Amino acid sequence: MSEASSTSVLLSVNNQENQLDNTDNDVEDIEEIQTKSGINTVYDEYATYAYIAEFVESLEQGQIDGKKWSKKEKRVTKLGEKQFYKCSSCSKKMFSVKLRTSLEVQVCIEYGLHQYSNANSKEAWEKSKNRVLKMYQKEGKKPKEISRWLCLQLLEDYVEISQTQISNLIQRLKKQDEPTMTVEMLKNWCYSHS
Repeated sequence: MSEASSTSVLLSVNNQENQLDNTDNDVEDIEEIQTKSGINTVYDEYATYAYIAEFVESLEQGQIDGKKWSKKEKRVTKLGEKQFYKCSSCSKKMFSVKLRTSLEVQVCIEYGLHQYSNANSKEAWEKSKNRVLKMYQKEGKKPKEISRWLCLQLLEDYVEISQTQISNLIQRLKKQDEPTMTVEMLKNWCYSHS
């Protein structure tokens, strides 16, 4: 009886080893491009080009996401040669991977819309600043809520203002609203109350 039970255990161990070998082989076939790279940078797969020449032509003609892209750093990875790009008009990123196992080039673009900066525009800064103060005074919004709202309005000629900057603007506003007392006024007050 012990002989039969030990035989069945050996058979099940051998079956498990065979299954592990099959799984290991499958993992190599499944490997894909990571869609998350770097700190808080999420990429979506944009396209796969059959040949590098096709990709380069699309890149030069501005056909990738309808924008022009500037070359940045290059890395060699397990999948192949990875070239990073930055949008010529904003800070959005993209990368291409020239695969080692084929002639294909995979292109991934940072998730989200292109963020055009109006930071150099004095009018946009004033408009944003006035909106921040209005949202605080009349709507009672907190800096975090105001900052989120501004981020959603970047395409509407507003500039992004950090929560710290918003808090500073509010503090300055509070100081302006506080009545200031001159030395002469203080003397008069003291005489009247003594």
